[in-house]
Amino acid sequence: MTKHRFPISLLVGAWITLSLSGCSADWPAFRHNILRTGAQLNSGPLTYPAKVSQPWTTGWTFPASAGVTLNPMPGAFRAGPVVYKGVVYIGNSNGYFYAIDASNGHFKWQYPLSTQPALTQTWLSNPSSEGIASSAFITNIGGKDAVVFGAPDRSIGTGQGSGRLFALDISNGTEIWKSPEIAALRSGGRQTERRKHRRRVQLFQHRPASRRGCLGLAGRLD
Repeated sequence: MTKHRFPISLLVGAWITLSLSGCSADWPAFRHNILRTGAQLNSGPLTYPAKVSQPWTTGWTFPASAGVTLNPMPGAFRAGPVVYKGVVYIGNSNGYFYAIDASNGHFKWQYPLSTQPALTQTWLSNPSSEGIASSAFITNIGGKDAVVFGAPDRSIGTGQGSGRLFALDISNGTEIWKSPEIAALRSGGRQTERRKHRRRVQLFQHRPASRRGCLGLAGRLD
């Protein structure tokens, strides 16, 4: 297990945002909240039994609903989506992260830009090794609503796709910061911290007293 320090404002912001989300119809993190309950306790489309019992129809399907020509076209989605203030945020197996209007499926922005390299790795052990497979979470950084996610990046380390965190402004997808290399991928697909081909970065613990956050590295090949 390798520990990394991150600004306390990010961790506190994530805690507050995910805690207060219990009072809204948002779904701002994997399994809804920081306790990973997977339950939406308040007003929302799935909290009314009469509506849930009705036949379901598909409102939209992305990328057909995008309203623009996407470059590159998305592949399979293997990350869990998060929803905040009417926008869906999700990474794709093509190595790009998307913001999608939840009401109609229209494309809002993508990261990186289509002219920039995708966030991918060279070593593929299973389908979830492709592109961005980690779920994001919503937080507040410097007074701005932000979305944070983990992804491989060939611009660092040995160029094979070591893992790092990305923080983006949710309004337009501009980069706020990128973390240093966290899950270091080395020769032969070996991951130095845990000897993994595949890694998933998760914010899993918050310790306000020590002003530190802990990042856990997990792999599909345990």
